[in-house]
Amino acid sequence: MAEAEKKDIFMELLKPLIPKLERYALSVSYSRDMAKDIVAETLLIAFERFDTLNEKKALLSFLFTIASRVRIEILKQDNRTERLPENVSEVYQCNEVAPDTLTDIRLLYEALAKLDTKMSEAIILFEIVGLKIKEIANVQNCSVTAVKLRLFRGRKKLKEMLI
Repeated sequence: MAEAEKKDIFMELLKPLIPKLERYALSVSYSRDMAKDIVAETLLIAFERFDTLNEKKALLSFLFTIASRVRIEILKQDNRTERLPENVSEVYQCNEVAPDTLTDIRLLYEALAKLDTKMSEAIILFEIVGLKIKEIANVQNCSVTAVKLRLFRGRKKLKEMLI
């Protein structure tokens, strides 16, 4: 496949998926800069490896798998521990969001940070990004049952922490 044709197909398939990828990156990072780095690196790797993708319908799972790994690599390179944004309103800049809602969001992210990484990632991918359970299973390289268990147990733990 010619480079120009590859680029056109990639961009056409990618357009509707960008908002989900950006939402995921913001949800799992501690700053807008880190989220931008995750998205940029993910897109670069995805484009370079686009030819290896057997089914073009699997691009969403492909992107989130790459994004998950890129996030881990960025954290390793920066020698930083995973932490929440110091100012949640910086991540969710919106003049229409009430202060009490921002507090709820901050509390939710603090609780999510206390969960197991795979569990919190499953909850973020399902509840915030809106992926289907089967897609999350592909991203996390596990069974559908494992994802369902992570969601169930994660929600239960979040409920205990937030009540």
